[in-house]
Amino acid sequence: MPLLFSCSGEADLSEVLSTIEEHQISMQRMLHNSYVGILKDKVEFWAGKLDLAQQVLGMRQEPTVGQLCISSNRLYAESFAFEELAQLQRQWIGLQSIFGSAEALEQLPDETEAFERVDGFWRAYLRKIRNEQSNVITVVEEEGLFEILEEKNKTLAAVQRKLEDYLDLKRSAFPRFYFLSREELVKIISKAKQPNALQQCFQKCFDGVHAVAVAPNGTSIEALYSEDAYKLDLLLPVNALAPVEQWFASLEEAMIESLKINLKAAIQTKVDPGVDLEQWLNEHPPQCILTAAMIHWFSRTEDALHLAHSQGELGAFQERLEDTNNEIQQLALLNSKTNVPSIQKLAQSSLVLMVHARDILSALGRAKNISPLCFEWNRQLRYYWQTDEEHCNIEQLQAKFQYRHEFLGCSSRLVITPLTDKCFVTLTSALQLGYGGAPAGPAGTGIAYTVMLKAYPLFKPYGRSFLYTRADTRHTTNVIAWDMRCYQRRALSACYAMQERLKQ
Repeated sequence: MPLLFSCSGEADLSEVLSTIEEHQISMQRMLHNSYVGILKDKVEFWAGKLDLAQQVLGMRQEPTVGQLCISSNRLYAESFAFEELAQLQRQWIGLQSIFGSAEALEQLPDETEAFERVDGFWRAYLRKIRNEQSNVITVVEEEGLFEILEEKNKTLAAVQRKLEDYLDLKRSAFPRFYFLSREELVKIISKAKQPNALQQCFQKCFDGVHAVAVAPNGTSIEALYSEDAYKLDLLLPVNALAPVEQWFASLEEAMIESLKINLKAAIQTKVDPGVDLEQWLNEHPPQCILTAAMIHWFSRTEDALHLAHSQGELGAFQERLEDTNNEIQQLALLNSKTNVPSIQKLAQSSLVLMVHARDILSALGRAKNISPLCFEWNRQLRYYWQTDEEHCNIEQLQAKFQYRHEFLGCSSRLVITPLTDKCFVTLTSALQLGYGGAPAGPAGTGIAYTVMLKAYPLFKPYGRSFLYTRADTRHTTNVIAWDMRCYQRRALSACYAMQERLKQ
C-alpha cells in the first residue's frame, strides 16, 4: 500500500515539493500584481493552502503572506490535522519495519497488538484516500480527524517508549548491543536460538569476528572466523539456548579464555629453541603468534640489558642483535618460499615487528647508558608476560595496559617509523591520564587516513578493543553520546576520523 504523501524515494518527494514551490511562486506573483483586484481573497486563500501542504511534507517554515492573511478557523484546524497526520506517518514508518514481522510478536506481544490496531486504521485511511482520489488539501476535512490522529500518535509514542525500555534492558545486560540499530537488535532477539541466521550481526558486536562455526545441532557455536578466514577454536562451545544477552556474553568470555590459553601455549613453544618456525606459525592463532613473539623478544632483550648494566657485559646485547637479524632472515625466506597465503601474511606482519625490534637495538647501541631504566628503552611499547596472573601487560613510559584478548585475526602492519613511535608515546601517555588525542593540520592532507593508520596499530594489535568511525553530519551530540555509553560500559577505545564534519 503506497503511503499518503510519498516515501518511495527522495526523487518522488523532491518532485512534489518542486511542484508546490512553483505554485507558491505563482501565488506570490498574483498577490503582488496590481490587477489582482477582487481575486485577492481567493489568491490568499490558496497561497495558505499551499503553505499548509508543505507542513504535511514536514517542511516547517515561517508563516508566509498567504498564511498570515487566512483567518478561517477551518484552516487552523486543518493545520493541526496536517501536523498530526505527518507525525503519525513518521512514527508508523519507523515502527513498521520492526512490528511488521512475526519476530516482534514473540518478544513484544502487547506492543505488537497496540501497533497492529494503529496499523489497521492507517492502512484503511490510506485506502479510503486512494479510492476517493483525494489530494493533500482534502484529506483532512473529515470530522473529528484531529482527535483520532492525536490518539493514534499517543499510542505509537507509548509503543516506542516500551520498545526502547525493553531494548535498553538487553543493552544494559550486554553493552555491545548499543552498536546495533533497533531493527538489528530485534532481529537478534527474535532469532536468538538460530546463530546461523545472525552471521551478519556478529561483526557489529565483535569487530574481528566475521562469522561463527555452528555445530550440527544448530545451536552450539564452536569457533570464530576473522574476515581473512583465520579460525579460533573455542575451548568450550557456547550454547545459544540461553537468553540472547547471556549467550552473547558467554561468547565474549569464551573468546577471551580461548585466546588467553592459546597465547600461553604460543609463549611456551616459542621458548623451545628446536621449534620449526613454519610449524610454530601454524599451531596457534595469528595474533597469539605475534604477541608471543614480542613477549619473547622483549623478555630476552631486557635480560641482556640487565647484564650490560650490572656487569658491563655487552656480549649478550650483541647476541640479541645477531638473533634478531637471523630471525628476520628466516621470516624473509619463509615469506618468499611459502605458497600458503595465511602463512605469508603472518610472516609479513612478523617481519615488520622484527625490523622495528632491530631498530630498537640499534638505537640502544647508540645510547650512552645501556640499561633497562634508560629512556630509550622505556619509551618503547613493551610486552611482558605475568606468570603468576597469566596475562600480558603492555607498558610504555608511565602508561600500562592489560592485553584485552579481543579476536582480531591477522592484523596488517605498516612500517613503524620514528614518527609512529612518537605518536604511540603521545597517545598512550594521554590515555593513561584519561585523555584522548587528535592530530591537527590543514584539511585534505590525509589527517583521517593518518588517524586510522596510527589508531589501529596502537590498539588492535595490542589487544585493546577499538572501534574506528568515519564521522559525518549524522553524528550529532545525541548519536555520539549514545556510542559513549557503550564505550564506557565495555572500556572500549574509539576513534572519530574527519571530526571537522561533526555537527556543532
